[in-house]
Amino acid sequence: MQRFGSLIGVKKEFEERYIILHKHIFPGVLDRIHKCNISNYSIFLKDGILFSHFEYIGSDFAADMEAMADETTEEWWKLTDPMQEPPEDRKEGEWWASIVLPVESLFFVQKFFLTQIT
Repeated sequence: MQRFGSLIGVKKEFEERYIILHKHIFPGVLDRIHKCNISNYSIFLKDGILFSHFEYIGSDFAADMEAMADETTEEWWKLTDPMQEPPEDRKEGEWWASIVLPVESLFFVQKFFLTQIT
């Protein structure tokens, strides 16, 4: 399993619309994410910056990312891309700027059980 993170801006005038869109993601996009071996995918918004994190559980990341661009996901991107502001310092060919991994993991909990002693 590999973890990936990336950043992009969201235009202030589109923040509310962007949030609403992500409450109603196309079922085909969710299915494609699953088929492309992505799990535990999250997007966070803070002060106009979107941070995404996901875990890749497949064996051919390049092939899975190519497969991600199916017709339904392309339609989704046509809605979301105009709302985003890519960072100027992103690598050539990137839309979201990758956070180069591995980075030092400061804290990670996969499962947490709290029991109360009485």
